[in-house]
Parts: sequence; structure tokens; C-alpha cells
Amino acid sequence: MTGTTWVEESGFLEGPVMITNTHSVGVVRDSIIQWRVAHGQPDPAGYWWSLPVVAETWDGWLNDINGFHVKSADAFQAIDSASSGPVTEGNVGGGTGMVCNEFKGGIGTSSRKVDAKFGGYTVGVLVQCNYGSRANLRIAGVPESEIRDHVNELADWLGLAHRIETRPSILSASERQCVAIARAIVSRPDLLVADEPTGRVDGETALMLVRVFERLNSLGTTVLIATPDLALARQFECRHLHLEAGELTSPDPGAMQ
Repeated sequence: MTGTTWVEESGFLEGPVMITNTHSVGVVRDSIIQWRVAHGQPDPAGYWWSLPVVAETWDGWLNDINGFHVKSADAFQAIDSASSGPVTEGNVGGGTGMVCNEFKGGIGTSSRKVDAKFGGYTVGVLVQCNYGSRANLRIAGVPESEIRDHVNELADWLGLAHRIETRPSILSASERQCVAIARAIVSRPDLLVADEPTGRVDGETALMLVRVFERLNSLGTTVLIATPDLALARQFECRHLHLEAGELTSPDPGAMQ
């Protein structure tokens, strides 16, 4: 990272912070100085002086890093298009060639505004992930291998085992509905509230989904399903409640209490 010596010495950050690949640090640094000369004025003593901050990450697995494709025009465009507000995240800018724990990486933010009693400052946090093996990945403390086993099990429950590597755009509407439900239950929630989860699927898939909810319930999740399909609901031994005109009435007399 260039320019850090002056930041440490002066305590000031003067100008933009740029992120690029390892072999393009020089061209981006020089481009910042060129941009500042074109858009600013010298200091009171008449000197043009700048030590730009440019950080790097090696992206040689996914990028032709020795092709030197980053040019001054790219740096100028990045500076000219910079604005306040939400930061663009994901597969953008310096994050385009990132690999994180053997998955596609990118750029993310986790900025916070400090409470007023501590100054009300905004602490900007930009994360560019580019590290690690899949074996070392933990999500909420759970190893990737365990998560993958759980996802495969869930895909089997929902009849998606043969589609697990399929792009979302290729899935049918019914399969997308099943994927949405999978995302809701993959963490085995304590409570699941499902509003018409069978509304966009055929009868066979609807039965399959309710059986999945029953299995989830047997594992300890409280499941509340809202559906206008009484014929479907009555096929399962569970408590049935009636909601009419915004009021919860007595249990359906035809249902198990």
C-alpha cells in the first residue's frame, strides 16, 4: 500500500484511496497524481506534491494480471464516478478477481455510525476478501463441509438434488419456490411462519412441501402455515386454526386438536 508513511506522519488522508491488483499499483498511483494536477491547484508555496494511497490484492487466479489491462482511464473513471451513499458491493472494481475460501470473492462493507455520546462519527469499513481454503471456512461457526452436507440433505428433501448446480434462471417457477423455502429453513429456525408456501406449485409439490414442514417440525421447529387450501391442510394431522375477517376463530371442527 503506497502513501501510508505520510498518513502515519501527518495524521491526514489527502485524496482518494484506490484499490487495484498487485501489478497495477504504479499506474493507478501515477494516475491519481495526474488527476489531481488536472483538477486542483498547487499548495501556497507553489509546490505540486502528492503521496496517493493505493492498496493492492493479488488476483492472478482469475485475472490476466500480467496483461496490464488497468489504464489511467480506469482510475480517472473511478474517481469521477465516486459519490456518497451506499457503496457498490460484490464483483466490482478491485474485488472483481477475488477468491475467498475457494469461492468467488468480492467487496463488502460493514460501516457503522458511532453513538452521538461518542462523537457521532461514521466508521467506514471496506472488506475485500481474498484468502483461505474451503476447509478453513466457517459460517456462523459451522464448517463448510457440514453446511454442504446439510444443504445436500435439504435439496434431497425438496426434490432438488438433481438441480443443485443449476443456475437460478434455468429453474422452473415451482423449483424457485422450493429454493426460496430451502433458504428459509436451512438454518433450522425455532419458528417458521409460511404464508401460502404452496400457492405457486402443483398438487404433488404442495404435498411434498407440507411433508418437509412436518419433518422440520419433528426436528423441533414450530411451523405456522397460512393457506386457503383446506383440502390440503386436512390431509395432515396437525392443529388447524381458522382466520376469518381478520379474526382468529375456533379450531376447524374437522381437524385434529
